[in-house]
Amino acid sequence: MVLKLVAFILLVVIFMIWGIFAICRAAGWMTFRKSEEKIRQSVGENGLHLRFHQTNPVRGAITYLSAEKQDPDPHPEFAIVFVHGSPGAKDAFLPYLKNDQLLNRAVLYAMDRPGFGYSDFGRPESSLAQQAAKLMEVVREVRENRVLLVGHSFGCAVIARAAMEHPEEIDGIHLIAGTLAPEAEPHNWWRKIIDLPLISRSIPVALVTCNREMLPLKQELQKMLPLWDRVTCPVTLVHGTGDWIVNFKNLPRTMERLVHAKRLRTVTLKGDGHLILWQKMELMADEIIKTIEMIKG
Repeated sequence: MVLKLVAFILLVVIFMIWGIFAICRAAGWMTFRKSEEKIRQSVGENGLHLRFHQTNPVRGAITYLSAEKQDPDPHPEFAIVFVHGSPGAKDAFLPYLKNDQLLNRAVLYAMDRPGFGYSDFGRPESSLAQQAAKLMEVVREVRENRVLLVGHSFGCAVIARAAMEHPEEIDGIHLIAGTLAPEAEPHNWWRKIIDLPLISRSIPVALVTCNREMLPLKQELQKMLPLWDRVTCPVTLVHGTGDWIVNFKNLPRTMERLVHAKRLRTVTLKGDGHLILWQKMELMADEIIKTIEMIKG
């Protein structure tokens, strides 16, 4: 009798969550993206030059945002490209784009990964190699400066793949709570259920995109295992020991594989979870600055 009651309650909860997601999709909520107008309102432009960009506008365009001080003197030596997690969009990094300490050192960029924001919204790209290629389209447009890539969560895997494929074009990588080690990936059986047509057509598009790029992630990370020795630039790994979304084991496993990194720095935050990007923004900005100094030598 107790088991039947528990099963009934669980079924009711599942249908309630499904119903909430269906309402969100129908109402156009939970897109995880802001319009250009809302971004400008959020960041403000007092002494700040904001610009919106798009790579190849014909096919598979990537949208990204740049922020820099108006008439900086001297002109920053670095370009920092921020890469978001899953789900997400470039506006995940808006607080960083108005950080004076970062703006004093770099021109700041934040991109929408394929399938998110305004980069072919709703069309996921499951291949990390292809996502890295899209990231490199942005890197090549900002390459007049030294380039530091900063990622959070799933974005770290994209950054790492880019550093493997194009080590000569990237000056450093800074990985926050990164999904990087296949052996640390959980077996989320429920993702296949979410991908069933009846369910996937009823939940917000950004969540469907997230689910479809997460489904093959373990296999994609396994493909990267023989490539880690190609990462030769300076690397910083930041992770909280209390992260239950992306297991902390990712940090030591990745450390072991970065055998040819020019410099390697790790930051372990005891008890902190996956949302350190937003919960500890001042600390995260300070650590990014330390990575810039590490690259400069």
